[in-house]
Amino acid sequence: MKKEQREVYLSLTKVSPGWQLCSFCKYGWGCGSFCSGEGEIECHHPLTDYYGFSGCDRELEPGEDCWGFRPNYPVEEIADIVGIMLSEGWQAAGWYRNKQGRLVITGTE
Repeated sequence: MKKEQREVYLSLTKVSPGWQLCSFCKYGWGCGSFCSGEGEIECHHPLTDYYGFSGCDRELEPGEDCWGFRPNYPVEEIADIVGIMLSEGWQAAGWYRNKQGRLVITGTE
């Protein structure tokens, strides 16, 4: 995805301190408990193995861009996730699709 296309996603992550572009990337795999604020995201981009390191060579800083970003949800849904987090005052959240295909979002303050 070109830098200009990533700008809207990057803007959405800048809404809250500590959010990373990895949170919305299909190559970002979460581990730990995000709802408790103690989770982290590991990069599993296919080119990482090609270049000889496993996972991201370093953790992205909040608001930092990444050339390998590929969204895991449409931008409209990511905007909904961010909007719900802001309206609820959550600092951390998790989301997934249920069996009916609906987006389920949970979080903590």
